Amino acid sequence: METGLLPDISVVKNGMYSGHWANYNVTPTFTNVPKDLNKYMTLEMDIYAPKKDNSQFIILINCPDSAAGICYFSKDMIVNWEGWK
Repeated sequence: METGLLPDISVVKNGMYSGHWANYNVTPTFTNVPKDLNKYMTLEMDIYAPKKDNSQFIILINCPDSAAGICYFSKDMIVNWEGWK
């Protein structure tokens, strides 16, 4: 697993394990994904919440080449569900 996530076999939707974000003070960082996402149209993931608590987090994807200035995609998320989303 990458920085900020721990392997978890107790809650798995696909694969052998999921990533559990146990320490909210550490930002999960993924380094094994393509740097250039221009050929992709969507980002898809499954997120599990054990309870609806209205906590918030941000999905943030930086652009590899910021020659045009600040370049990123962000999506604010509110945990307003229970189970898989």
